[in-house]
Formats: sequence, structure tokens, C-alpha cells
Amino acid sequence: MQGAAAVFFLGVGFALILLARWQLGWPSQAPPVVGTLLEAVLGERAPQGVVMPELYLQLVAMHGTIMVFLGVVPLAVGGFGGLLVPPMLGARAMALPRLHTASVALFLAAGGVMLGSFALPQGAARSGWTSYPPLADLEPAGQTWWLVGMLALGLSAIAGAIVWIVTIVQRRAPGMTFARLPFFVWTQLVAAFLLLLAFPPFLVAAVFQLLDRIGGTAFFLPHGLAAGEAGAVAAALDGLERGGGSPVLWQHLFWFLAHPEVYVLVLPALGIVAEVLTSGARRPLWGRRAAVASVVAVGGLSFLVWAHHMFLTGMGAALSTFFQATTLIISIPTVVVVTSLVLTLWGGALHWRPSTLFAVGFLPLFGLGGLSGLPLGLAASDVHLHDTWYVVGHFHLVVAPGTLFALFAGLYHWWPWLTGRRLDEPLGRLHFWLSTPTMLLTFGPMLVQGLAGLHRRLWDGGAAYAGVADASALHRPVSWAAFLLALAQLPLLVALMRDLRAARGGGASARANPWRATTLEWLEPGDRPPRVVRGPDQYGSMPDTPEGDAAEDFAPQGTPQAEGPSWEQIEAAQDTDHPTTGWSTPGLATALALAASAMAFGALAASAVLLRAADATWPALEGLGLSPWLLWSATALLLVAGLASTTRRPALGALLGFCAMIAWVAVVTAPLMTIASSIPNRLALVQILAGFLVVHAALGSWAALRRPALAPPTLLLAALYAVFGFVFPGVV
Repeated sequence: MQGAAAVFFLGVGFALILLARWQLGWPSQAPPVVGTLLEAVLGERAPQGVVMPELYLQLVAMHGTIMVFLGVVPLAVGGFGGLLVPPMLGARAMALPRLHTASVALFLAAGGVMLGSFALPQGAARSGWTSYPPLADLEPAGQTWWLVGMLALGLSAIAGAIVWIVTIVQRRAPGMTFARLPFFVWTQLVAAFLLLLAFPPFLVAAVFQLLDRIGGTAFFLPHGLAAGEAGAVAAALDGLERGGGSPVLWQHLFWFLAHPEVYVLVLPALGIVAEVLTSGARRPLWGRRAAVASVVAVGGLSFLVWAHHMFLTGMGAALSTFFQATTLIISIPTVVVVTSLVLTLWGGALHWRPSTLFAVGFLPLFGLGGLSGLPLGLAASDVHLHDTWYVVGHFHLVVAPGTLFALFAGLYHWWPWLTGRRLDEPLGRLHFWLSTPTMLLTFGPMLVQGLAGLHRRLWDGGAAYAGVADASALHRPVSWAAFLLALAQLPLLVALMRDLRAARGGGASARANPWRATTLEWLEPGDRPPRVVRGPDQYGSMPDTPEGDAAEDFAPQGTPQAEGPSWEQIEAAQDTDHPTTGWSTPGLATALALAASAMAFGALAASAVLLRAADATWPALEGLGLSPWLLWSATALLLVAGLASTTRRPALGALLGFCAMIAWVAVVTAPLMTIASSIPNRLALVQILAGFLVVHAALGSWAALRRPALAPPTLLLAALYAVFGFVFPGVV
């Protein structure tokens, strides 16, 4: 379901940007046919069908949000990963099915909120997909809906990441060691860890901005804001007394998510291309161990590069140098993976079916996207290229011909596994040869526009600026290329419709494994888990493996089992005490959830440090209506509850945890009787952290009664948060 919804959102996001491209190519002109519909539906936002500046900003902001967070990532991880990871592991389904269902439900709810925001009187969010404050704090109600949708998406991503990691660690078939995991599964595992650890800081940022908008705080509103002329921003600032916040704080928290999110886009794509190329070239993945190590290295390094998006915020030379260095360093393992894919083709016997065409086409286009990003990672060149169309061209060369080509390759490759039928190959080849030039003509000229200095956030595309007239003139041919790119997808749609008609008519099925691939999903499903006997990608002449004779030139990774433990017995052993990891499924899920909570607390603590430095009027806790003895008592209760839960008296731990929860509820509510309409940032931080501890105390109390082994880490970690946050060194 998540994959199908992601395809729908991709279509919506593409439609939004086609409208924006029309405005850039033909400023202040109504698009044919669609213009009448726009005026009928949107009224004053599109008078006579013309895309006005406010609507243009909404189209661009929601295009970026929908394509990244509701389209490409859910399709690559939730769609392909959800379908393929369990059978590649030799499992029947994902672990933690209820949590998986909740994750999908939150994703669908978030999509509904995002699309529903267009029906608001002033429309959807219009602060860009980055939603930079202070303007985002002062925007109409569409921005609030955007924040609610992003909060739901974040919770969905964290829950889904826990499900993915637990499934890969716990649900591996007998014989499936980590060394034998398919490369695609490795990329999904690293992507899941990125989502798990990168989203919590962004959720903190989203809560901050939501409180700025509806709660009277000023996390991102500095002192001295002013608007030069009457308008929506001036009206929002009128009478605004609060301040002391830092707009740069949002950028730190946002990009700490958004740059790892880029690798969540890229890594599954590399995994798909690896599976397609090894099968198509009849060769094992060259340098497989180095490629796997490089994927893990990319995941780790992606948390150290976020501030290369922020060279213009005034960071010092030392920080700038550090992030320039990490940006260049992370390109090394990425090049290792791409080199591994290229050398896999050396000496292979390529079969030029549609999946192979898209996989091979991915390599140079993804390389072009990566190379175009190097000038953005160097402060000297980024000063000139920042916020120009060069950034847009670079990002889309990575995501569109890069990631989307990989997804197309995966669709053609695994469609016979999913349906038993192969998609029409002549139409698939036509799809590739139409998509490749149109993508290059759409995104390549954007690099030229950016080098000429054309800013990317101009409603008229820069037509009013004589200095960039030549660069602005490229908007029209780029828009034509974008429209042709949309038409280039028609062969795929026709192939899918033909396949649907064949399915209804009982058309002939493809062979069970038409590509003669080695991974477990291509095995015939059996009554018992398969037995894994070798690693993946075993192609070529293998005289020591009877399954890999010259006629077939491949050795399947596993063999079906007619005897042995049943699915239920294997899954029960994996869930209670895994025979190789020693983890129980609930224990591992809890550890991952606590890791996510630690990242959220780290974001809260770092935010407090930055806000304290930005606000010269940082108040004392006593002046906020908070008694130090209440904070001490609540912290002590958490610590004692955690220690009690380690004994043989779980009821005592549950009772003390419940008392700690009540105490932290008092910390949240005590100041509410004395505060005015605006809330000091320090008080808001205290209340957010206290609410955070309420949740931990409640979960710890429940765990003490239902799953005693999970209570001590939950309660003791909460006590550590309280000690660090309120007692020593007094972060908030």
C-alpha cells in the first residue's frame, strides 16, 4: 500500500512542478485548458488562470516536500524495501506487524494533511521545502498544516525504520549471515538507521516552529524583526513582542535530517542497480566487501556534512573548513560503490533488457549529479552558487536520472517476480530512450543558469532582471523539456495497462525466475523457510556447485527445505532469543526506540545551548514559576524507579515510575497559571523536556508490569536526561 501511495504522490508532485514550469516559461500567462480549471478551483489565487506569486511559491514548496518525503523515499524504502527485504532474507513478512501498520497509517495521514492544505483559504505552505524561519513562523495556516504533516511523517519514518532494522537483524533465514546479505538489503539497513537517527532532531525543530506559530514562543524569532511595507508579514509582526530566538537553529536541525535524507534516496537506488547489473551481466558484484563497507561509511559520514548547506550563515573559518573536508571525504566511499558497479560490467555478457538499460544509464547520470555537487561543498564557490538554479540542477540530476532511473530498473526487473509476467520490452526500451535525453535537457541547463547567477526563488524566473536575461531565456526550453519528460512516461503506462489487461485475460506467465537471479526472493515459496548455503551473486562457471551448471551459469543462494522447523517455530525462536544475535524482537525494538529518543534529547540540549547564547535575557528557573525542589524530586523519582525495576519487584518499579510521571506532569503544568501570552524560550524548553520525560515514565511503568526487562533502560535513560538537563550542567 505504501508503494502504491508513493507512486500517486510522485504523480501529484510532478503535476505541481509542471504548473510552476509553465509560469517560469510563460510568466503571467494562463496555461491552456488547465488555466480555466485553476481559476474555478482556486479563485483569487489564480485569477483568469494565471499562477500568482503566492500560488507559485506553494507549488514549488509542496513539490519538493511531496517528491522527497511522500514520493521517492517511501517508494524506494517502503515500496521496494517492503516487498523485497523479507523474501530476500528468507522471511515470510516484516517483523512487528502492528508497528508496521501504524507506520503506514501515519504516512497516509501525513499525505492527506499535505494535500488537504491546498483547500485552506490562503492555500498550502509556501516557505519552500526547507521552511526557513523567520518567514515560515509568520506564514498563513498552510505552514501549520505542513508542520503537522511533517511530524506525522517523522513518526512514520522512525517507526518504519525500527521495523526494517528488526526485520533484517531478526528475521534472517537459517544460514543467512550478515556476510551473505544481498547488497540491496545492506543499503536498506543503512538507510533505515539514517531515518532512525536523523528524523528525531527534525521533529524537535518542527515542534519548536509549531510552538512559535501557535504557542507564543520565539525559538526562531530574533529581536528586532521589521517589515518594510504593509503586507502579510508586516501584519504578523505588528505587536510582536517576543524574540531572542535563532533562525540559524532551524537550519542546523533541518539539514541534520535533510542531508542524510539524500542518502536515504541514493543508497536503495545503488542497491537496486547492483542487483540488476549482477543479474544482467552474469557477474558477481566486484569488490563486494569494499562496496558494503563503503555504504556503511557513507551512512556514518552523512551525519557530519549537514552544514555545507550553511556556508552563508556566518560560520567561522574553522567550522567551514571542517565541513568542506567532510563533504569531500564522503565522496570517496560513494565513488568506491560506483566503481564497484562499473567494474562489475567488465567482462560481463550484458542482456540489454529495459532493466539493464536503466541500471547502466543510472551510472553516468548519477556520476554527473555527484560531480556537479562538488562546487557546492566548497565555501569559495558556494558563495556564488548558493540559492541559484545550479543547486536545483545538481539535486535533480542526483534524484531524477539517478534515483528514478534505479527505481525504473527495479520495476522492470522485479515485475515478473511480483506478477508472473514480464513488462513489454520494446515499450520499456522506448521508455528509456525517451526519458534519458529529456531528463538531461530538463536539468542540465539549470547548471548553466546557476553559473550565470540566476536566483531560484523568482516568480517570473528572473525576467525583470536585465543582468540574467540570457539565463532566464532558458526557462522556456527547459519547460518544454519537462513537458516532454512527462510524455516520455507514456510507454511505461501503456506497458502497465497491457499487463493489467493480460492479467484479466489470463495471459501467459513468465518463468519463475526469468532473469536466472540468485537471491532468495526468486525461489519457489515453500511450507518451510529456505536454507541459505552461499552468498549472493554467484554467477559464472562453478564446477563445485551442482546447481550452477553451465546451462544455467548461476547458483541460487538457498535451497527449499522439505523437512525441519516450520515458519512458526523459526519465528518464535527469532523473536524470543535470536540464535545468532541473542536479542529478543521487543528488546531490539526498544533499544532502537531509545536510540531515537537519545537523538531527540541531544537536539533539545544543543538547541538550549545555542538559544542561551543568542538570548541576553535568559531567565532563571525560579522566575518562571518552577521550584527547584520539584525538579529534584521528579528526577530522583525517575532514578529510584529505574533502580527498583532492576530488582525482582516490578510492581514497585511501576508504581515509582507512575509517581515520576505525575511529578513531571506537574513540571509541565505548574507554570501555566502564571505565564502571559508569550512564553519564554527557556520555559518552553523545560516543558518540552518534561513532557518528553512523562512519555518515558509512562512507557517505563507499563514495561515494568508487562515486559520487565525493558523497564530499566527506559526509566534510567529518562533519569539521565533529567540529570543532564536540569541538574548538571543545567542545560535548560
